[in-house]
Amino acid sequence: MGMRSIECYTRESFIEQGSYGMVFKARCKYSNKVYAIKQIKMEDSSSPFPITALREANILLSLKHPNVVQVREMLYGSTPDKFFMAMEMADRDLSKCIKVDTTYYHYENRYHYPLLLLLLVTLTSPPQQRRH
Repeated sequence: MGMRSIECYTRESFIEQGSYGMVFKARCKYSNKVYAIKQIKMEDSSSPFPITALREANILLSLKHPNVVQVREMLYGSTPDKFFMAMEMADRDLSKCIKVDTTYYHYENRYHYPLLLLLLVTLTSPPQQRRH
C-alpha cells in the first residue's frame, strides 16, 4: 500500500504547535477513528524531507511498546512540500507530564533529570489500558 493523502482525514481541532510541526485532531473518513495528525515542518527547500522528521518517524515506527504512541501512517498533502504523520491519539501530552516538581529528582544536587526519569518510568511501567 502506498502513501495516502491527508484528504483521507477530516480535521476536527487544533492541538498544539511544536518545534517540529503543528498537531491537530482528525478523524479517518474510512474507519471513523480519531488520530493525532502532525504536519511536518519543512525547514529548507533544498532538502526534500527534514532529517529531524525522518528520524522521529523512523524511531516511532520502530518502537513497539504499549506506553508509546504508534504511528499509523505517513501522508502527503496538497503540495509537494506538505507531509503529515498520523499517530494514535493519546490522552496526555508528554510535555505537560514533565511539568512536575523536580526537587526530588536530582543527582549530587546539581543536575535535574525529570525527562529521563519520566521516560524510564514510562517504559518500565506495566501497560496502561488505552482509551479509543
